Amino acid sequence: MALAATVLFFAIIIYGIAAPLKAAPPLRETVANTPPVKALIVHDQSDDPQLARELAALLGHFPPVETTITEEIYYEPGSVENYDVVFYLGGAHWSINPEFLDDISATKKAVVWMGRGLNWLAEEQPVKDVYGFEQVFVDASGTLDRVSYKDRELTKTNPITTLIRQIDPGKSTVYAWVEGGGQKYPYALHSGSFWYFADIPMVGATEDCAYLVLADLLHDILNRNHPEEHPALVRIEDIHPKTDINKLNDVIDYLYYNQIPFGLALVPVYINPSTGEEVRLSDSPELVETLKEAQEKGGVIVLHGYTHQLHGE
Repeated sequence: MALAATVLFFAIIIYGIAAPLKAAPPLRETVANTPPVKALIVHDQSDDPQLARELAALLGHFPPVETTITEEIYYEPGSVENYDVVFYLGGAHWSINPEFLDDISATKKAVVWMGRGLNWLAEEQPVKDVYGFEQVFVDASGTLDRVSYKDRELTKTNPITTLIRQIDPGKSTVYAWVEGGGQKYPYALHSGSFWYFADIPMVGATEDCAYLVLADLLHDILNRNHPEEHPALVRIEDIHPKTDINKLNDVIDYLYYNQIPFGLALVPVYINPSTGEEVRLSDSPELVETLKEAQEKGGVIVLHGYTHQLHGE
């Protein structure tokens, strides 16, 4: 429980001495009387929809959003019209389902295109005439490694960039630029109901990368604007059946008394392969009771791996 003690130490530094006992605030507020946004995510990642899932998770910031994920080869004609917004994740260089391209060309629904494939769409409709920009070529050198957005410079973690040339500034608006090696190209553009990103921002995303451009612009794309806020919670790390319960209770009580939202990263089975020791959650009824009490105090339990092992303990 050294990590839990560390969490407590820093919580004391940040929040000061414990206040009188108060009920913990709810961790999630429901959005009432707001119709759900229906989003379709189409990807070309074959049998690996991980990037699509990451995008779906990001859309969870804007409740209520109902998300459907499908691979482009399995796209059913006409499906676009069943959604409010369609995302396309283009990571491959091969041709795209022509029925999907036909529907994207004809729809008035919001479309967000990320990465490759704009050249295939251009074969279905005159992209440069309709949207005011066109694809130049795909750069895989990694030289373009920065994105500027709202006077901030962000890291570009995806080495693949679809270079775009703006033909008619009157038809499209550039929100962000990608730069590197003395070059500068549009990174995020908007034209009518069509949005374009020069790569898939989720690839290799970090806390200070171009992924933040997508996260910010989604407020406009989904028309879900709200006052800027920076909520956070404390996560108590690596709780397992051999955790020191007294120290854990100290941390939980401190966070509860100070109305600090918290999560508990739970490992239900402790295994030490060097000794053969194996302790299960059912072997520690005291911990189970502590976890139940933590939930009553507003804590959220998150499964942190079944045994939480890579090497060793």
